[in-house]
Amino acid sequence: CVCVCVPARAPSFIPDQPIRFHGEGTLHFPWGATFSAKWVHGKAIGNTPSAGAYTFKDGLKLEEGDWTYCDEDDRRFYSEHLNGVEPAGRSRKVDQGEPPAIPPGTYDTGDGFYDPQNNEVKSYDGTTVLRSPDEQEASWIITSCRVGL
Repeated sequence: CVCVCVPARAPSFIPDQPIRFHGEGTLHFPWGATFSAKWVHGKAIGNTPSAGAYTFKDGLKLEEGDWTYCDEDDRRFYSEHLNGVEPAGRSRKVDQGEPPAIPPGTYDTGDGFYDPQNNEVKSYDGTTVLRSPDEQEASWIITSCRVGL
């Protein structure tokens, strides 16, 4: 993963040490998410278990502890929390736009599709194998993700 760190002010480096984050800054991930923290010698420090603040691409901030977003009791997408739910018959299958086309018998994982026949998650265009999920992830995908028809 290639990330870009944008410091809150000029970064400080410790001579004769490996380059590590030191001071306040934000990591910008290629998928649009960010992680802001105060860093000391390469480690994020803070009052939360993650020691920083993770924000998803759509602006949703990760809440540590009792996570109330998209759980068994409330399956709305973040945009539906902000803008309301579509009328019956126009429910969303994905948070933004139309869901990507996936082959029949595969499962939409959000970053591609899972093919249970060969235990691979591939890019939506089918050209790149992204990963081979372990048993726990494969089970979660099959019970939780949209299936291609």
